Amino acid sequence: MSGLVIFYASDFTQYTQLKVFNHENVRYGCSKCKKTYQQKKTLGRHLRFDCGQKPAFTCQLCAKQFKHGYILLKHMRNTHDIFIQKLRQRGPKIVSTVTVSSGSSTTIQVKEEDNDD
Repeated sequence: MSGLVIFYASDFTQYTQLKVFNHENVRYGCSKCKKTYQQKKTLGRHLRFDCGQKPAFTCQLCAKQFKHGYILLKHMRNTHDIFIQKLRQRGPKIVSTVTVSSGSSTTIQVKEEDNDD
């Protein structure tokens, strides 16, 4: 792709100052890790939740950590054979109804951890 222009931001404050361009030769990039995105909003999500952030979700079965809840749900289905039917917020904890491969249904707590560091 010739004539590619990349607008970089290293934090969310810089991100908010970027202008939106709907053009195939314009991309938005992270100054920290050099990942680039076609849409400005995707860079914003990357800066808020991914780059340099600690994982916020932990599997209660194996203690593996994830930055996104949907990846934890995929992990539970693929690794532990647990299918999450519903995810809803209830107070500070996220509560899920799950079905184990045997067909029984149970409720588990999928807790989002605080990132106060």
